[in-house]
Amino acid sequence: MQHVLRFLWKHPWALLGVGTLLAMFTASKLHDMAMIRGWVGGAIRVHKCVTDTWEQQGTGDRGGYVAWWVAFGGADIRSIGNHRMNVTRELFERAERGATMEVTYLPGDPTPYHRAGIYASDGNVTLDTVLLAVEGAMIAVALVLILRRLTADVDEPEGLAANG
Repeated sequence: MQHVLRFLWKHPWALLGVGTLLAMFTASKLHDMAMIRGWVGGAIRVHKCVTDTWEQQGTGDRGGYVAWWVAFGGADIRSIGNHRMNVTRELFERAERGATMEVTYLPGDPTPYHRAGIYASDGNVTLDTVLLAVEGAMIAVALVLILRRLTADVDEPEGLAANG
């Protein structure tokens, strides 16, 4: 860990670059979540007929998990594709063949989402918000280090000095 901190101390531009790239990705994901949840506009909402449901039990190395799927097309629900979506247990239990379900699509993305689904769940929104805050802190620290380097001749703190 000390090697990483020493590297970032000596190369704050790397920290700025990594923090900025991560923040851009996380902010984009949060924006998508906000569209899915209906907090901002831009998503397309349609009602589709539920054609199949599947409770997938994990096996082998991935044993112990359960995934709930709802399909909207004629393709096999067990086949990967945009004809199905992974939903929460609550949505799965309410889904019935022949019933309609609201499905959300993002611009340029054929993947189906549900506003109460897993991708935009409260837990995922909270996690990504915390990640964005950490990434913002990374950017702030990098900017402070860069400004300090530009305005003064700064030595390494004693705790990060190379041994030897």
